[in-house]
Amino acid sequence: MKYTAKLGGYFNVQPFSDVPLKLEHKENLPAIVTYKDYNTVYIYTDLEYDVGQKVSIGGFEIGNRKFKMIELSITDYPVFAEAQIIERENI
Repeated sequence: MKYTAKLGGYFNVQPFSDVPLKLEHKENLPAIVTYKDYNTVYIYTDLEYDVGQKVSIGGFEIGNRKFKMIELSITDYPVFAEAQIIERENI
């Protein structure tokens, strides 16, 4: 599956190579997360999630609302309410 997720819009996430997908920022999940733009990522995985599933970014601010992302997490408690899966595609 290929999922598209919005990251909440607060930070300007900087381009990155693949980062891991985690569950509640702890357990690694079998997936790859790739950069689309400052507020959007693609998730490639065999796991199944519903559109609307909340996500949370992990990393650190590097100044002027720029953010270095080191992980994406599936969560029910996101920091940003708009951070969620917005599209699901079978590939």
